[in-house]
Amino acid sequence: MLHLLLIDDNPTALLRRYRKGRLLSHRELERDFSPLRVTEVTNAADFEQALAAAEFDLVITDFQLHWSDRLKILSAVKTRNPQRPVIVFTNTGDQETAVAAMKAGLDDDIIKSPKHSVRLAVAARAVLDRAAAQQRNP
Repeated sequence: MLHLLLIDDNPTALLRRYRKGRLLSHRELERDFSPLRVTEVTNAADFEQALAAAEFDLVITDFQLHWSDRLKILSAVKTRNPQRPVIVFTNTGDQETAVAAMKAGLDDDIIKSPKHSVRLAVAARAVLDRAAAQQRNP
């Protein structure tokens, strides 16, 4: 079972119906990872608690949070576990920041829209497979 740490100020935007009835991350991920366990984080205290527990396999975070941003989230996750995959799923941001995040260890960056949401499960599978391969062959 995949345990996903979902970080977003508004997690319902990721987990509920989005424009024209199309679904975003939750449904897309459930197709490839069933059953799926999701821990939602909407504030710094919950993030610190989830980070300390370290019971998740994959992190999906928004770009800009009212209490943090993707570079700080990425740094905190990678400091504790450098092999833990992190994907940014956002409708904001710019190419310069995306490049900085990739250089800092971000595994993928996906635009949050119905058109791109199907890519989320593919990206999740790819980053999880890459992390597993790195653990087998350090």
